[in-house]
Formats: sequence, structure tokens, C-alpha cells
Amino acid sequence: MRNAVSSAAILVSLIAFTAQAASEEPFQIPGTYIQSTNAETARRISWIIADLDSAIAACDRGAYDQALAKADELKVLLADAYENVREPLRRSYLRSNDPFWKDLRPLDESEAAAEREVSVPDYGDVRSRSSDPQGDIALDISIIDQVVETRPFPQTCETPPRPSLAIVDVGVTLGRVSYKVGGLLGTETLAGARTLNVVKPDEDGTVYGASGSAAYMFALSEFLNAFVAGGYFGSSASIESTLPDFDPAGDRLLIVGTGDPNSANRSGFSLNSFGGLNRVTNVMSSSHLEWDGAWVKGGLDMPCECLGLTVRPFAGVAFTRSRLEQYQSGNIPGFGRTFRYDTHVKTNTVSPLFGVDLSKSIHPMIALNLSALGSVDVIDAKGSDTLNFTGFNPQSVSLSENDTSFGWRLGTGVTLTEPNTNMSLSFSATYQHSKTAAVTERTGLMPTHIRFDDAKFLTGSANLRLTF
Repeated sequence: MRNAVSSAAILVSLIAFTAQAASEEPFQIPGTYIQSTNAETARRISWIIADLDSAIAACDRGAYDQALAKADELKVLLADAYENVREPLRRSYLRSNDPFWKDLRPLDESEAAAEREVSVPDYGDVRSRSSDPQGDIALDISIIDQVVETRPFPQTCETPPRPSLAIVDVGVTLGRVSYKVGGLLGTETLAGARTLNVVKPDEDGTVYGASGSAAYMFALSEFLNAFVAGGYFGSSASIESTLPDFDPAGDRLLIVGTGDPNSANRSGFSLNSFGGLNRVTNVMSSSHLEWDGAWVKGGLDMPCECLGLTVRPFAGVAFTRSRLEQYQSGNIPGFGRTFRYDTHVKTNTVSPLFGVDLSKSIHPMIALNLSALGSVDVIDAKGSDTLNFTGFNPQSVSLSENDTSFGWRLGTGVTLTEPNTNMSLSFSATYQHSKTAAVTERTGLMPTHIRFDDAKFLTGSANLRLTF
């Protein structure tokens, strides 16, 4: 019964073509060079070709299997028609409600009445262009087989690209940095109580950067891959602030010294109010920061079919070199003097690191990414701090400090890949925290020294990746 019902799908639309001139001219299958002597069969095959090509282009296995099912069903219908060339099947098809051929409308009452009086013409007459209907049906079946055989589902869509891959990645970064900046100026009451760093500069700025990396992935087993990678990065930021005028409100103004042992005023300068003459104007702070460095790491690439994830644990080491160029200045018009601190610090950081990257494909062209990284930062900083105060020789001290701290980074993003190409584009957002900010501290009781404080980055990146 199923064969009898389904076979009508081939015949029902063919009736529309019986009015065409009877000739042996074949029907072209749209979009191909293949020809069939039956117009309706040609149209159905063209639909299947379009569905197969679309599924292959999108790496969509489900859509591809649906197109194969349509091809198999069409072959069944043709095979049934081959055995029942003269059997009227239109009414039984219309009762079947087959969704695959849903574009074929039911008969209206007049058409149904007419069909009751005449039988459906045999397959050969309906085609109106065939002198050997059974031979042509067999040919159409072979055409369908040829269409399917020449459009296999790509192996690259079935599984991730095989390892032994060389990967090159370049990217740009834009974001915000929060970097601790030391305060300046101080006050002293008549009773001798001192308050330092009463003026707090801004600590937030815009950071720009670029990076490049290369990686090589190779197979350890059928289900486990390994990779080694290395890269370079560079970025810079400027933190500028113009601070409000500062009034000691009757207390002494302290211009804290650098502690230069060769200066008679190593502890700094103390200016009495004299009715407000020690008011400070045009207080400014400017910090320019640069980072550059390199990293290497190695790890495993482990597809986890149970969760649909690819897990990549890794470990490595990074070397970062940073430079801080900072000046802080102000005017004291009541005394006709100005002051300016110039601070230069270079920091080298060696960071053993470890982490994991997670990737989940939600579409053949789209993958979601998560990453987590921890590092042990071994920091060594050197530099100088200089104070220029009108009417006195500059005083300067060398700076040197080292420390070890822990840093971490979290990231998320999306990767867009064009199927069957070697190129992908990714966008990511990253938050990074470390205690590598070199902050100068001045007390007037000892030489200026460095302490390490928070450096926080919130950045967005765009990366282009090429795989070979």
C-alpha cells in the first residue's frame, strides 16, 4: 500500500505537462547539465541537489541526511512506477498526505469528477517525451545515485581538523587599565602630625595592544593531540589627570623629598601657610606605561564527545618587560616656586603559567570559548626618582625592588570559521589581575622605594587565525 500511495507523487504533477508538445527532447535538471525525459522528475532531482549542496556548504549533517532521505524516497517512487506503469495512482497519493510533496494540491471537485471517468494515463504518456518509459525510469534512478555519489558529506565536517597543523594568529587589543599610581604632597599640623599622599591621581586609562603567535599541533593517539605554541605581545597605556588645586588649610605644605643622601634637603620641603601662600595650583600627574614580552607553552588537545567540548590544558612560561615614565608637578605661586617629580621604572617579570582553554561548537561555523589562566609572577624592578624644586639642586635616588606574587586571567569569546577554509576570526573579552604595578612611595624619612600593587585589565580582542 505504501508503494502504491507514494508512487503517485511522481505522477500527480506530471499531468500538468501533458499539454506540452510530444517530442523526444529531454528536460534539463535545473542548475546542472543532467537531463531527464520527465519534467517532474527533473524538478524533484533539482530540489535534492539544492538540499545536498546547501547542507554540505553549511557542514550540516542533519540537513544532509534529510536530503538523502528525499533521494531514497524518490527512488522508491520511481521503482514503484517502473512496476506499475499503467496503474492510476493519483487519488491514492492525494490521500497519503506525504509532507515531502506538500506543494502538490488536492483535486478540486470538478477535477475529481473528471478523474473518475478516465483513468490516469500510463507513465509513458504522462511524460509525453518518452518512447521507453521503463528504460527512462531506470535511467532516472541511476541519475539520483550519481547525484548522491558525487556529493559525499565532507570528512572535515564530520570531525575536527586532523592534527599536525601549523597555526598562525595575529590580533589587536583595546580596553581599560586600572594601575595603581602613587600619591603626592602632604601636610603637617603645628603640633607635628603629618599626612602624606593627600593628592590621589587618577588610576584608569585606555590600553592598546597587538599580538602574534604560532602553534604546532600533532597527534599522540587517535583521541589525544598535543601542541606547542609561542607568541609575542606589546601594549601601551597613558593615565593622565589634572588634579584640583590643593589648599593645606593653614597647615604646613610638605613637598616630600626623595631621600637622596647627597642632598641637604633629602627629606623634602615644608612651607608655612602665611595666610594661604602655600596653596598649590595646576597639580598634574602623567603616567605612560608600556609592556612587551613573549611566551611559550605546551599542552594537550582533548575532544570530549560526552560534553561536546574540546579541552586544552596547558603550562608554560612568559617573560614581560614593562616601562613606567611618570611625572607629577604643581605650582606654588605664593612662594614663586614649582615642583616636579620624575620617575622611571623598568620591570622584568618571569611568570610560570598554567591554565585551560575550553571550546564548544554550537554550529559548524561558530564555537564558544572560555579560558582560565594562573601565573606565579617573579618581579624585578629598577629605576630612579627625581625631585626638582625651584631654587634647589635636583635630588635623585635609584630604585630597586623584587617580589613574587600570583596573577590570574579569565576570558570568553566566540570563533567564526568559514567551512572548508583555513581561516577563522575570533572575538574575545578578557579580565586580568596581577600585583605587578610598580608604585613609588615617598616618606621623607627614607629614600623613595617601590612597592608592587594591583594592575587590572579589561580588554577586548579581535584575532585572525590561519591554519596550514
